[in-house]
Amino acid sequence: MAAGSLVTAWIDPAAWSQYAYYMRTSVVTREFTPCFGDLLRDSIHPAWEWLAFVPAVLGCLWALVYFWPRRHRWDWLEQGGLLMLVSLLVAPSLDLRSILAIPAILFAVARAPSRAVLAGLAILYLLLEVQVVSPFPLASAAYLWPAPAWLVWYLFARASCRKPGTMPLPASPSPSVSSSR
Repeated sequence: MAAGSLVTAWIDPAAWSQYAYYMRTSVVTREFTPCFGDLLRDSIHPAWEWLAFVPAVLGCLWALVYFWPRRHRWDWLEQGGLLMLVSLLVAPSLDLRSILAIPAILFAVARAPSRAVLAGLAILYLLLEVQVVSPFPLASAAYLWPAPAWLVWYLFARASCRKPGTMPLPASPSPSVSSSR
């Protein structure tokens, strides 16, 4: 980050002061986007833009606490899904966040031993599809539910999944029987 900041300052020495001016004067930062940071800001004090970043800061602190004891044996497949879904929950902006949940969802589905886990996933996708045609504008609190829903589903799926390393092996083809002519 420091190197990127220095390169930015080298290319345009006024970039940081221009950015600070934009952040103070832009009305875009005051518009509601369906994320918990904006919900927090708008419910406490809409003019305090910094409140929108409180969930992200808390999420970063949680990520450090989650990562640190696992740092020597970190496995992105095993632990990265939860990290990604929590980051989606606390993200301070509206974007195509749900697409970032796909790796965690696919990993949990690969380990899901029950139809209940798959049925829950199907219901979530159905609700997302219904919401696409809903009358709610994109800047509505009605779009807050997917990130916590993905996280709850993931925790349920992981709690009911097989232990790491116990994935069933694919069935090997039966030995070919040579026919005599």
